Amino acid sequence: DESLKHIDRAYGVYISEIMLQQTQVKSVLERFYFPFLQKFPTLESLANANEDELLKAWQGLGYYTRARNLKKAALECVDKFGAKLPKEVEDLKKLSG
Repeated sequence: DESLKHIDRAYGVYISEIMLQQTQVKSVLERFYFPFLQKFPTLESLANANEDELLKAWQGLGYYTRARNLKKAALECVDKFGAKLPKEVEDLKKLSG
């Protein structure tokens, strides 16, 4: 999607990996991935989202704990890694969710 060229690749992959847990690829791509990234294009925007806004964007994917953990992980990234996903695998594994 041309409108999402500015999205950090690692962030986009991270969001897709979380969305694809317990959800079919076709469903994620057709209905959720692009609108979610348009609404929350950065870890910082995700960290700053209020829960109602986040859960509304997640509506239809189910397993809302994934969305809440995404926000927690985004807050951790803002706090500990300068609003970027950590580069080290061990640090990634320590993120919420």
